[in-house]
Amino acid sequence: MYRRILILLCGWALLLSTPLSAATSEQLIAQLEPTGSITDRANLLSSNTEQRLRGILDGLRAKTGASLVVVTLPSMQGGQIDDFTNRLFEKWGVGEAGKDNGVMLLIAVKERKMRIEVGYGLEGVIPDGRAGQIRDQYVLAYFKQNQMKKGVEAGALALANIVAKHYGVELAQQATRPQSSKRDRDNPLVFIFFSLFVVFVIYSAIRNQGGGGGGGYGGRRYGRRRYYGGGGYYGGSSSRGGFGGGGGFSSGGFGGGMSGGGGASGGW
Repeated sequence: MYRRILILLCGWALLLSTPLSAATSEQLIAQLEPTGSITDRANLLSSNTEQRLRGILDGLRAKTGASLVVVTLPSMQGGQIDDFTNRLFEKWGVGEAGKDNGVMLLIAVKERKMRIEVGYGLEGVIPDGRAGQIRDQYVLAYFKQNQMKKGVEAGALALANIVAKHYGVELAQQATRPQSSKRDRDNPLVFIFFSLFVVFVIYSAIRNQGGGGGGGYGGRRYGRRRYYGGGGYYGGSSSRGGFGGGGGFSSGGFGGGMSGGGGASGGW
C-alpha cells in the first residue's frame, strides 16, 4: 500500500517538475544577452585568456564575416543541451543574415554538458563528424582532466582555425590537445598491442585464403568510427532577426544568422 502511494507521489512530482523546469529554462533563454563573442557567465576563463580569445574571435569576424560565439553557463535550469543551444543560437542570430555563417560553443557546468551548434552556411565546413572530433579531442579531453579553461580555449581555437582556413585566412594561434593524449600515443604498450592486432589480422586473412573461405575474419569490413551530433534540424524553432530586432549585436557581430541544427553534443 505504502509503496503504491510512494510511486503515485513520485509520478505527480515528476509531472509537476517538468513544466516548471521547462518554464525556468524558457526564462533563462529570454533573459540571456550576448556580451560580444564571449559570454562567460560561468566564469570559466581568466581575464587574460578571455581577452586573448576574444581578440582572436573578433579578428576572425572582421576578416571573414563569420561569427564564432562562446557561451558558458552555470546551468541551463532544466533545459536540454541540443534544444537549448539551438534556440539561443536562433534568438541571438549568430552569423550574417543570408549567409548563416555562425558557430556557437556552449558549456553548461552543472549539467556537465556541451554542444557545438553550426549555422547553415558552415555545415559543409564543420559537418557533424568534424564537430564531434573537436568535441572529443579538444573540449572533453581537457574537461575530463578538470581543465575547464583549457578545454573552452582549445575548442574555440580549433573551430576558429577551421573557419579561418575555409575563408583563406590564417590565425596566429593554433589549438593544442592535452598532453595525456600525446603520452598515450607514444606509450610503448599501445604500440605493442597495435602490432599484435595487425599480426593477428594478417594471419587470419592468410589462413582464410588458404582454407577455402572458412570462418574467421575473411570478408569482414571495418569501417571508420563516425561521430554524430545530437538532434536533427529544429524546423519549428527557426527565426531570423537576431538579437536586437534584426539589427544584430554590434560588438558580437550577430546579424540574424540561422542554425541548421547540425553539430555535436557531449558530456563529461
